[in-house]
Amino acid sequence: MKDLINIQHCRIFVFAFLITAGLLAISASGSAQGCDPDEIVNAPGVYRGQSRGSENGIAKTDLAQQQEITRKMSQMVRDNYQPKGMNISYGDAHFNPASNKPNGVNTGNHYNTHFFLKYFFCNHENKMEEVAETHSILEMRVNELDYPHSFFVKEHIDEEDPETDVFATIKHKPVWNEKGYWTMTDTVYSGRDITHFHYMVTKNRTLPFVYVTRKEYVEKLRIYYGKLLRRELSSIENSDEKDTEFGKSSIENYKSFYGNSIQNIDNFLNNESDEALNEPATVIGGGPSSEFVGFPEGRYANWLIKPNPDYYNPKAPKYTPHFIDVHFSIYEPQTACLNAKNDILNIIDFKALREIVDKGGIPASSAPASAKPAEDEADKQ
Repeated sequence: MKDLINIQHCRIFVFAFLITAGLLAISASGSAQGCDPDEIVNAPGVYRGQSRGSENGIAKTDLAQQQEITRKMSQMVRDNYQPKGMNISYGDAHFNPASNKPNGVNTGNHYNTHFFLKYFFCNHENKMEEVAETHSILEMRVNELDYPHSFFVKEHIDEEDPETDVFATIKHKPVWNEKGYWTMTDTVYSGRDITHFHYMVTKNRTLPFVYVTRKEYVEKLRIYYGKLLRRELSSIENSDEKDTEFGKSSIENYKSFYGNSIQNIDNFLNNESDEALNEPATVIGGGPSSEFVGFPEGRYANWLIKPNPDYYNPKAPKYTPHFIDVHFSIYEPQTACLNAKNDILNIIDFKALREIVDKGGIPASSAPASAKPAEDEADKQ
């Protein structure tokens, strides 16, 4: 009798196990059918907009011209590209005019139209979902080249930064494309491996920047080190530690550290040929070197650039589009974003962009604003 009961218990256990396994299999099958990563790459998406950036501090006449340009650039994409594998949030941004002019050059107002590629993914419930944030972005940028680095050193507390002698860095030199624009690619190795693709439309097949020569760089760097040294020594001389062993040691260390760099610069200036002195300068990182031992080469070297004064018309209105940079920031392992970049690039009318740059803008349209894309209406349903 005891054996019979054990057999019945075993049968019940096996039966329950089979039922549970079957339900799990059915659940897994149904869940798997809900989201397929290979299929959502081509799932149709919608445009969501329009967001606006700051417009304060921009003259009405300038803003009207800028909005006409950003509207045309935005429609160029929205009217010709259907989102796949993502929804796209779009808008434009008009930045407050900078109070300073880099190296005294009037580079004009900076503004853009932008598209955030918010790709789909399979969430923990195996359902298709849109990412909340994205690193993959398309920006059609007007006059946007940031020159954030400077040789300025504050030697006393009330000294104001004149915002002069500024420069920027680029990873690779632009290459002319016979389609009528410059191309430039740069991969950012920190955090996500974001690749930046630039397609720059300029005037007369020239660039809005020039390369900083080695001679110019080290001459500015020599002054920069001298100011840093004076500031550090002054700080110690005005402290209670100036006569201590620590203070004396610090003074000698600063003199040695900056003195070595200044000596290296003097050796370079005295011993190199004019040809070598006029080569473009390279640095590692973004700002002035903490010390100078030479010019780096290879993967981590960046080219130094500054605004080209001969490129800009100093009397041009602030809205004037001196150049347009079609700039994709793409996380390449995300297939949908890379596909979108390639598809959008094929539909962008670079001839129309060149006309905007060549003509210094486009006439403000008296036509009514275009209707919202049909996809926006779908969002309401």
